[in-house]
Amino acid sequence: MSDMQLTLILQSGEFDRIHYGLMMAVTAAALDKKVTLFITNAACLAFAKHDRWRNLPISLGMQHLAQNAGTLDTYYQAQHIASFDSLKESALALDVEWKICESGLRAMGLSIDDLDPEIPFVAGGLVGVMHHPQIISI
Repeated sequence: MSDMQLTLILQSGEFDRIHYGLMMAVTAAALDKKVTLFITNAACLAFAKHDRWRNLPISLGMQHLAQNAGTLDTYYQAQHIASFDSLKESALALDVEWKICESGLRAMGLSIDDLDPEIPFVAGGLVGVMHHPQIISI
């Protein structure tokens, strides 16, 4: 793995933004960058148990394509765009680091026990990611 490091902050609860953040993470990891996903606020819902992501809203610019995350994901697959589940699996296989913001979880009324058990989340806060040289907020 290269010395290049990228941290992506996923904070929006809009599914298309979360999906694109996962696409960026997987692409960067496939290009041998060390990638950290820092997930906070409404984006935490995308990684909750029981596929809660399927009911997430989508941004205004995408609402002509679908009504919610589940229908947009189906549309993406029909267009040969990676599904949410395949991106998540790829990120896990490419050793993307998963950090979850404790404040963001609390803000959403969640705990780490409410999250997808397949994802190796590390709970923390902004201090833990602020030393990273490349940070992109989505």
